[in-house]
Amino acid sequence: HLASIPGLTMIGGAHRLRRDNTRALFHLMTRAIGSHPTPHECRQMTKTSMTPDIVAFNLAVTSKKQLLQSLSERVAQHGGLCERMVMDAIMKREKLGSTGIGEGIALPHATLPKLSATITLLATLESSVEFDSPDGDAVDLVALVLGNQEDSSSYLASIKTASQFLKARGNALRDADNEAAVRQLLDSRLTAAA
Repeated sequence: HLASIPGLTMIGGAHRLRRDNTRALFHLMTRAIGSHPTPHECRQMTKTSMTPDIVAFNLAVTSKKQLLQSLSERVAQHGGLCERMVMDAIMKREKLGSTGIGEGIALPHATLPKLSATITLLATLESSVEFDSPDGDAVDLVALVLGNQEDSSSYLASIKTASQFLKARGNALRDADNEAAVRQLLDSRLTAAA
């Protein structure tokens, strides 16, 4: 039972781990994978595991704007949000600078005032689209993160996790044949070097 794990607390209906309690993380991981992870595996899993709320496989879009509209629509439907409000928040952030981070990866993100929890969407694209990335590469992997203005720590942690996961698993995600294969990558234990 999760309540018996030291350092794990219930916040807003979800279990949260205190940042400083690595013993609780060790217990959680032991239960999740059925064996004791090495310290290296603990560090690697915390850096690169990702559990998006929504997965969009092989999304067929032809431009950055169409991509952001498609992602906004999916997130709005999932979260019971106004699609226009989501798109406006994302575009407002994009105007500050492209959220393309290079290597074919983009991390569009924004905060919304009435969002109850951080929402993450992972998308693979059928064809790459120009995204004004710093390296000039077109984007074919995207993680959209929406967060609450009041809970910046969860929002920023989700962006960091998405970035690390996509960089670590980008090629495998691109090689995935279907959504099930993408989800399997999301669930798999990573053992590659940090």
